[in-house]
Order: sequence, then C-alpha cells, then structure tokens
Amino acid sequence: MIRFNSLFTQIFILHLFIIPFNSKAQENLVLNPSFEDFNPDEELSCTAYTSEKFSKTIMHWKSPSVGSPDIISMDVAPNCLTYALNTSMSDQLPRTGKSYSAMINRDSENETFREYIQGTLSSNLEAGINYKVKFYISLGATSGRTTNNIGIKFFDSEQSFQTTSVIDIVPDANYDGKPLANKDDWTEITFDFTPTDSNLRYFVIGNFFDGENTDFELIEGSLITDFYYNLVDDVSITKVPTVIFDEMGPYCEGSEFTLPTASLNGIKGTWTPEINNTQTTTYTFTPNDDTYPSTQITIEIIPEFDFEINQFCKNHSAWLSVTGNSLVNIENSKIIWEVNGVKFENKELNINNYNSISGSVTVISEYGCSKTKEFNITLNPNQCMIPKGISPNGDGSNDYFDLTTLNVKNISLFNRFGTIVFNKKDYKNEWHGQSNSGNILPSGVYFYNIVTYKNETFTGWVQLIRETEQ
Repeated sequence: MIRFNSLFTQIFILHLFIIPFNSKAQENLVLNPSFEDFNPDEELSCTAYTSEKFSKTIMHWKSPSVGSPDIISMDVAPNCLTYALNTSMSDQLPRTGKSYSAMINRDSENETFREYIQGTLSSNLEAGINYKVKFYISLGATSGRTTNNIGIKFFDSEQSFQTTSVIDIVPDANYDGKPLANKDDWTEITFDFTPTDSNLRYFVIGNFFDGENTDFELIEGSLITDFYYNLVDDVSITKVPTVIFDEMGPYCEGSEFTLPTASLNGIKGTWTPEINNTQTTTYTFTPNDDTYPSTQITIEIIPEFDFEINQFCKNHSAWLSVTGNSLVNIENSKIIWEVNGVKFENKELNINNYNSISGSVTVISEYGCSKTKEFNITLNPNQCMIPKGISPNGDGSNDYFDLTTLNVKNISLFNRFGTIVFNKKDYKNEWHGQSNSGNILPSGVYFYNIVTYKNETFTGWVQLIRETEQ
C-alpha cells in the first residue's frame, strides 16, 4: 500500500487524472429545443391545450395561428390526455427529457386543418452562412393517416396568422419524401439552409401545403381514419462548421502543384481524386474529423498553347514576330527574344542588320504559362524591298512579283491609263503578268497600291518585261 502524505503530491495526482474535454459540437440556436422549460406561473394542462394556453405555458415557443398545438409530458398524471404514454393520444416517450410538442395536421372533419409551432433563436441567422436544421418526428398513436409534408419557414419577427387552415407560405425547407408513418420511434428530419439576409430570428414548423399537394397515407388498424397527430421533439439549428482554403490555381498544363494537407483553420483531411495536372479537375477534401463537412474545390488547368515565328517587313526592314493559336492571347503576353545571350522584351524583333541570325523566343501568357522556340534565319538583303521589275519567262528568277515578307493585306495594279488590271487580298507572290481574268498583260510599266497588315501603304511602279510579246 502506498500512502501519499504530501499535499503537493495529492494535488499532482489529482491533475494527472483530469482529462480536459473539448467539445466540437456546434451551438444550438433554438431556445428550449426539447420543450423542457415552462412558465413557472402556468401549470401543465391535463387536457388538450388552447392556442393561448400553449403560448403561455411553454418558454420560447408559441402557436403562430389559431390552431392549438399541445405539450405532451411525463410530468402530468397518467390519466391526463397530455400524458406521454396515453394510448388515446400520443403513446410515445420523449426522445430526450420529459416533454415534447404535438400538433394536428388533419382532422376528421377538415382535411385542411393545420396546427403549427413557432420557435425562437438565441441570435439572428447570418446571411450567407450554411445552417443545419434538424428535428425529430413521430406519429401519435391514434393517427389514422400520415403525410409527407413537414417543413420550416424563417421570419424576422413573431408571426400571428388568424387561421386554423393551411398557412399559404412557401417554406424555406420541406420534407416531401415518403409519408412519415413511424409510431414506434422518432424519425430524424434534416435540412440545409443558407439565409440571404441577417434578420431572421423566428421560425415556424408545420405542413404548409393543402390536401391536393400533400400525400396522405392511410394507416390500417387506426380508430380515427382522418386524424393526423404529429409529435415533434429536439429541434436544433446549428451553424455548419466551415473548412477554409486559399484560392488555388489556375495552373499551367504539366506544371507541378500540391494540395494542402490542412485547411487555413487547421482542419486536416484527405483529397480525392489524385492530382491531375493535364485538365481542370474538381477535388473533394474530406476532413479526418467528421464534425466538419466535405469541401470541393475546382482547380483550373490552362491548356498548353502553341505559336509560330513569323518573318515580315516593316519600313523596308526585316522583323520577327509571333502568332499564337486560340489558347493564347499574344497581346496580353510577354515576348522575350534572346540573341547571342542578350534578351529583348518586345512584341517584335528587328533583324535587318543581320545576314543570318539564330536565337530563341519565349512567350509567357497572361496566366504565367510559358513556351520557348528556337529560330535560325538567313536573310536576303533585298527581301524587304519591293521589286522594280519581273520577267516571267520560267527560268525561276524574277518570274513573280514576290511580296511574301511584306504581309500584304491588299494589292491593286494599274496600267498607264489608270485602269485596275489586277487586285488581290492576302497577296503573297501570285502576280506574274496576268490580268484578273487570267489574260497575259503586255510588257510595260504598271503602278501598284499596296496595303499591309501593319497598316503601311506603298505606292510605286514595277516593270513587266517579256522576252517575246504574246
């Protein structure tokens, strides 16, 4: 036997066996969620409640209509109509505590008869925040019918509807699945709700649909065939915990990236599917702690682009430029040329002072994606000069009016009388002394008007020389 004589030792042992409890359960905003708190100045009723009696007796709950929901309790005499195990009414133990609420959603004389319960929240709902709404439903013992419609509607103030019939309002959330026919146990009803304003403090639970829009199901063996008595317990409205990540992407196709193992607020978890750096993919983050919901993030992958290196003439000088495909906007991209180890950041590169030139060009898109190509070009010193004459004799020299490097948008050729004899859009080197109709033109001087895609205009003359006139 070990005896601890020291007070310090006793305190140490006491602390050693204290295990701190850190609950992650979210706060239930519903006041008196299990119908356990009553007005001390009011006694529980032994018979069916009136609307006024219900609202006075139960704390933080009211009847929002002329209908009169009941408080069913274990704290009244067993012979009371409102006793929880009274077989002529509810015959159901509370899910928790000693009490629950009950309401009629159809009676034998009026199929549109409805009762509702109105609850109060401890604070207003926050706009844009997701909430989990949950309550439990059971069917009273004498119910001869059941229904599928049970919903909830939020309000910014307490409501008072002067009716015993259907409250004609579209609920914020509604259960419309299989009719709820369980008399032996409680059925959980859950909704997700995201308010659009921040003034909601009250809510009403009930059936907001008329008979034509409600599925009523007959329960065999019931004494009252057209009576539906709905039992409600443990109402909760909680803020759904959030998992927060920084925005990710977009990323360039083929680039490496990782997904964080924990959220910004410290929630650890796993991602599915595996990372795919070739196409846009939606990933699901599943927290290790199931208190938190799964979260999806779509990461955009920018497809790999391509471009071509173009040689053209401007101001009678030779230049290089790039033309991108549909996946890249060259105007919004950086163009970096590198020649002999020297880099130039410009959309175009002047190469007029070179006989031959080699180097590379890198295009960096607006998303930061890059691609590099090399070039090796030998220049003709006259390639940016407009020829002064052509001799189309088939010897392969000066047979055509070659303007390939000028990037011509439109050309018009005139004879000495000012008549257009030839014109063409997107001209390269198609003229070899023929007219628009294909007839052979005679030797002589022809005048041109040339407009390039660089918005340059050239006018002048070209000599057509034929060795033998046709």
